[in-house]
Amino acid sequence: MGALIATLALHVTRWLGAGDAGYAAAMTAYSAGSITGGFVAQRLARRTGRVRALLVAGTVQTGSLLLIGSVRHLAALITGMLLLGAMNMVWNVNQVTLMQQRSPASMTGRIAAAFRTSSTSGAPLGAILGGAAARLYGLQAPALFAAALFALAVTSLTPARKPDVPVVAPEDGATTAPVLR
Repeated sequence: MGALIATLALHVTRWLGAGDAGYAAAMTAYSAGSITGGFVAQRLARRTGRVRALLVAGTVQTGSLLLIGSVRHLAALITGMLLLGAMNMVWNVNQVTLMQQRSPASMTGRIAAAFRTSSTSGAPLGAILGGAAARLYGLQAPALFAAALFALAVTSLTPARKPDVPVVAPEDGATTAPVLR
């Protein structure tokens, strides 16, 4: 996503030729999608299970990025950004919930901090790679590069398509660490 964010203004204004209004429309679509995704995340998880909700979100995000990077039309960009925003929120809500459910209670804060650090530290690297891809292959390349990485992430989750693994009961010692004195 760092690759897309770093080059999106150029993608919209130069590659699409949509100007500032096109960029504003794209960001508005992403924001509206994010709000919608916040309302949809729990419902989707209840219907499909959290892991499957992640698979749906990742698959739709991959398709959205392919649309953004391959169709040179403002309507395609707006549709892609709307879906990307919605599924980004579905992904985030369900991924964080799974992490919290499966982390030992005494480690939840540290695991969340480590996850957040590793996920946000990748954005600058993505921005650098996105800039290089845009320079070498064109302004649509960062979206396509991001789509390829999303596809890899979704593929890595496909073995987990089975229903959600139940949360481990706290009294079994797996979700609560013993107190060391």
